[in-house]
Amino acid sequence: MAHSAPQLAKLTRPRLHAPIARERLFRLIDALRSRAALWIEGPPGAGKTTLVATYLDEAGLPGIWYQLDSGDSDPATFFYYLRKAALPFSRKRKPLPLLTPEYLEDLPRFGRRFFRDLLTRMPPGAVLVFDNYHEVAVSSRLHEVFAAAIDEVPQEANLVVISRVNPPSAFARASVCDKIGRVTWDELRLTQEEICLIANSRTEATGATVNYLLEQTRGWAAGVMLLLERMQQQGMADGNEFADTPEATFEYFASQIFDPEPPETRELLMAVAYLPRVTVTLAEAISGNTGAGTILERLFRRRLFVDRRTGDPPAYQLHSLFRMFLQNRAAADLGSERIRAVKLEAARLLRESGLEEEAIALYVQAGEWGAVMDLVVRAAPKLIAHGRWQTLAEWIAYLPREIRYANPWVGYWLGRSKILVDQRAARGVLEDALGSFETSGDEVGQLLCAVAILEALYFQFDDFRAMEPWVARVAGLIEKGVRLPHVEDDLRANAAVLMAATFRTPRHAMLGHCVRRVQSLDCGWASQLCEHIYGRRGRTRRFTHWARSFGLATPYSADSLLLPGI
Repeated sequence: MAHSAPQLAKLTRPRLHAPIARERLFRLIDALRSRAALWIEGPPGAGKTTLVATYLDEAGLPGIWYQLDSGDSDPATFFYYLRKAALPFSRKRKPLPLLTPEYLEDLPRFGRRFFRDLLTRMPPGAVLVFDNYHEVAVSSRLHEVFAAAIDEVPQEANLVVISRVNPPSAFARASVCDKIGRVTWDELRLTQEEICLIANSRTEATGATVNYLLEQTRGWAAGVMLLLERMQQQGMADGNEFADTPEATFEYFASQIFDPEPPETRELLMAVAYLPRVTVTLAEAISGNTGAGTILERLFRRRLFVDRRTGDPPAYQLHSLFRMFLQNRAAADLGSERIRAVKLEAARLLRESGLEEEAIALYVQAGEWGAVMDLVVRAAPKLIAHGRWQTLAEWIAYLPREIRYANPWVGYWLGRSKILVDQRAARGVLEDALGSFETSGDEVGQLLCAVAILEALYFQFDDFRAMEPWVARVAGLIEKGVRLPHVEDDLRANAAVLMAATFRTPRHAMLGHCVRRVQSLDCGWASQLCEHIYGRRGRTRRFTHWARSFGLATPYSADSLLLPGI
């Protein structure tokens, strides 16, 4: 894996403490690497992540490790973070593109080009690992992206998908064409020899002990670890301990780890169970336990459902089954008010660390709607700039209806998120927000809403007569001297008048002022923004000719103003 630049914990491979080398499965993976993609599937605790991480260590293969979560169901979020993961391999090259809405009409094509470009930057034999694929929503279009990406994998490179479920239907063609090699649950089950290696790495195990572990767990790796822990404390027991599925019996066996720990350790574990990944600083702050780092490291070294990731800063991560147990235990031991306080403190710490996405999920769980609304408004410009309008819309949808419409800035950003994908809906939301801004006398909000409505009318492209009252509204507020908070907003407002003039009001009185204002801004930035907002649908020649006739400088030719490919 590339180590030359700090990475988010989400984008780093787990560090394992003294794992066993599963040579049997290493040979199987070697044989399957002739396919473009490998699909590793099995239940929680089957050892999927450990298998792939140890294989990469043994083989010394370069690549990217990407841990998927529910937020990646928004393809723009996925490409935003994958772009970050590719930075160590992109020196002296143009950054990979963001998935902005103009590419949505042919998302598989964008995905193919993105992965093609990404894989050309990678060294020979590179592996792209996507862990926890089951977290992606069934309805997400990301499945189309992955299915298309398989066609772009060059010989000797591989996509490796780690999941609890079979490949979705989007992968049917790749499966039929034998482009996907699979390692299934039956193959992941530990053999007697592998259980012997694990047991002897912890204690001196007899043949009877190994047979007992195999019989009781049926090769489930998490069950082996739990039983070994129990046996070190209590010895072997009679009866079939794993009569049901691993998930159904997890709480019983996890109690063998949790209950023997001192109260301060139990308190720490229940507190950090609400964090997807936890640094030592966060663990100490949320629990008040200055020894949190020592405790987490001890659990990691005992291989008790804790792994370590070398992000910036390094982080520990609890296994999903262990987190599930700890959250259930917290519900029973701490009570709802204490749990809410823990979530709010965790959210505050995450937000201060710049982890807004993790923070907002906890604020939603705690019902802290004021904090959710504040985060939405603060994060919205960045999310839209990154093409993550779907994520922004989902965050806003968390808010109860009465709270959502109480703040017109939430409505404004919701409308902005829809401009390129549903113009009629965007206009309705923006007009409601503008009405609230009029009631409160907020002229900045009024101007921004009117500009966004003009943009929506442009992209709707069916009745430019509807632009006239909105051009008058925007021009009037500009002439009145309403000052916008950011240079980009100022540019968008003046560019909106220029755009409308090309279609509806070519002799508007404010036209000369708007041309001079755009010229006074960074010319390269101005031209690029005009290109990004208005240079679509084959009308770039008209816009460029018109802009130049007013002396609006642009470094682009009419042909080059067409939106570039990847």
